[in-house]
Amino acid sequence: MREAVVLALNSGSSSLKFGLYRVVKDDIRCLLAGEAEKIGDATARFHVEDGQGRMLHHEAVAMADQQAAMLRIAQFLSASHALSPSAIGHRIVHGGPHLRKHVVIDAAVLTQLEAATAFAPLHAPAALAAIRFAGEHFPGLPQAACLDTQFHARMPLIASTLPLPAALGDAGLQRYGFHGLSCESIVRQLGPTLPARLLIAHLGNGASITAV
Repeated sequence: MREAVVLALNSGSSSLKFGLYRVVKDDIRCLLAGEAEKIGDATARFHVEDGQGRMLHHEAVAMADQQAAMLRIAQFLSASHALSPSAIGHRIVHGGPHLRKHVVIDAAVLTQLEAATAFAPLHAPAALAAIRFAGEHFPGLPQAACLDTQFHARMPLIASTLPLPAALGDAGLQRYGFHGLSCESIVRQLGPTLPARLLIAHLGNGASITAV
């Protein structure tokens, strides 16, 4: 299998995390990881670590918005002579009622993501800005939307049904879980050792507990 270099982006309401990974079959190796944080604030900072967690770069730098943060990441990748990405993946908090699987982004997918911004008003606009700018800065590279909601798309009806009129459920309103990509990663890592019952606690600025 040919080697791929994937740039993974995780857009928050005031942050943009990134990782650069070399992928060969099931071997995934982190090359670089970093974050632009406090975007839009006078105390905004940008830092990068290597694959072993050693600090490579740290600076206080003005970043007015997600586009400025994306530009700073692209500048660092270029200046550090890192491997050029061959694909870009975006963490998407909510894909809405119609996008249920991780998907390559095209015009139709972008329209559906825009329509789903109401489900995640803090995160979705930032992710869309990163998708658009990545398309401009890395023209021709495939971009994928990796949905937190995919992990929860097959929740049983007893868990996904909200106490609302049936017509609203028919229109697509349902309960979703949170931090699906984190849950998916943990389940994959457990592999054959996955227990019959599992509680996953995701702790951070946003926190959730998921019963699997």
